Amino acid sequence: MGLDGGGTVIMEMDGNDLRIRTLREGVARAQALVRQLAGDSTDLWSDELIAERRREAAKE
Repeated sequence: MGLDGGGTVIMEMDGNDLRIRTLREGVARAQALVRQLAGDSTDLWSDELIAERRREAAKE
């Protein structure tokens, strides 16, 4: 599992199953999910959020 000498794990219940993953595996899954949701987009969501907030602030 890659836990030689300890390490952080993520525990998740899936129905009646307990899944244990290393932190590295959890991060890799999260990154894959974001890539899947973002598709081929190279736009940063944070840049879009900042631009939206600046537009709203300019209206005030």
